[in-house]
Formats: sequence, structure tokens, C-alpha cells
Amino acid sequence: MVGGQDKYILTSMGILCGVCVWHATVPLFVVYGVDTARTIDKCGLIISASTYFLFHVCFFLYIYFVVSRLTTTAHFYFTSRKHNNNNGH
Repeated sequence: MVGGQDKYILTSMGILCGVCVWHATVPLFVVYGVDTARTIDKCGLIISASTYFLFHVCFFLYIYFVVSRLTTTAHFYFTSRKHNNNNGH
């Protein structure tokens, strides 16, 4: 399983590659007119920015809930081990 930091880096690289591909293809829309190319570029900007923002919100929520669950689980595990060791088990 890929760790949280690895997921973040891989997804960020995917977003960066998408932006690079977008910048490589936008000049192809100039044949339809400069106004059309600008409109398409604005739509691409809105979609890219929304994707970037949504990814960060989802990733923050994922890390918050997974880390808090793991921290709680680890706390109960170590607390129960300490309690069992004090009772001679």
C-alpha cells in the first residue's frame, strides 16, 4: 500500500503532468480563433484550479481521519499492553 506522503507526491505529479499537457495543447485551439482559445483556456484554468483545490481538501480530510484513527488505535494498544504488563501478563 502506498503511504500518505507517497499518494500526495504521486497525485501532485499527475496534476503537474496534466497542466503540462494542457499547456502543450492550448496553442492548437488558436486555429478556431483567439477568442475561442481564450475561452477554452479559461475553462481549463477553472477545471485545473478546482481539481487542485478539491484534491487538497480531500487529502486533508483523508489524513485527518486516518491519522486520528491510527493514533487512537495505537493509544489503546499501548495502554492495554502497559496495563497487561503491570498485571503480570
